[in-house]
Amino acid sequence: MKPFRWNLKKREQLGNLLKYDAEVPFSGYVEELSDCAAKVVARSSGRRLIFVGRSPENIFDYLSGVFDGTNYENKVELLNISNRFGEINDIKGELPHAYDALKEHFIELELSPNQIISQSNGLCFSDLVAGGNTFQRLFEFLQLWTYEEKQDFPALVRKLSFVGITYMKKNSPNTWRWQQHADWVKEHSQLKVKNVSIPWWLWDYLGNRQSKVAYTNQPESWASKDILMPPRDISNIEALRLAYLIYTLGLEQKKGFSEKLSLTQEVKESWLRSLVRDLRKSIKKL
Repeated sequence: MKPFRWNLKKREQLGNLLKYDAEVPFSGYVEELSDCAAKVVARSSGRRLIFVGRSPENIFDYLSGVFDGTNYENKVELLNISNRFGEINDIKGELPHAYDALKEHFIELELSPNQIISQSNGLCFSDLVAGGNTFQRLFEFLQLWTYEEKQDFPALVRKLSFVGITYMKKNSPNTWRWQQHADWVKEHSQLKVKNVSIPWWLWDYLGNRQSKVAYTNQPESWASKDILMPPRDISNIEALRLAYLIYTLGLEQKKGFSEKLSLTQEVKESWLRSLVRDLRKSIKKL
């Protein structure tokens, strides 16, 4: 089951929830968020981009605004699940209803093994990463599901890629990189894994301290009808107001974002040049 989240594109449905204006939490917040978003998009190889969990909510919100009215607007999605530590086989055995509900959630987002394999270009998962546990549990779930349905697992792996959002460290030969210590990555050489680094203050705020629009969706909640209801806590409403502000800033910053994409190394790839042209066309239509 897909958790409820307000659609920021439908301002008329938000009503009095946006009665009060939001303010950006830090000086430079939107600029750093935009820089991160541009690098994640550039490193996604033009694949459908799936943000995992609640930590990257504002990155998703910003891109929802940037890509509104372009050919890319339906290629960005938010997958609100949380499962850093639960072994998927244990969840299947102990919480079978949750396991089935998770499948329903993925099918609704066109993320079942069969749906992924049938996509022409595959998809890219992105999330804030410390050790990569969330990515691992996500991969193991898709692997188990693929075997259950007797699908072509190597074909699935070829369609998967991951962009981890990490915090900046001193660059040296001894720098710890999560994917180099992840057995599931090393065992599947066809997986595409890249990273985007952001300042620690931004990573910490998004991952540890920011109030979120949606409720957290852990295994115990996957089959609960509560996740289908709009969150009404004041922290959720305040997060919604910020999310809408970030979305509108994305709408306004299409030109600047296209310029950031043009400065990435990946702009030599034809799909990214096409996206830049599409963004510039959408600006002219405004």
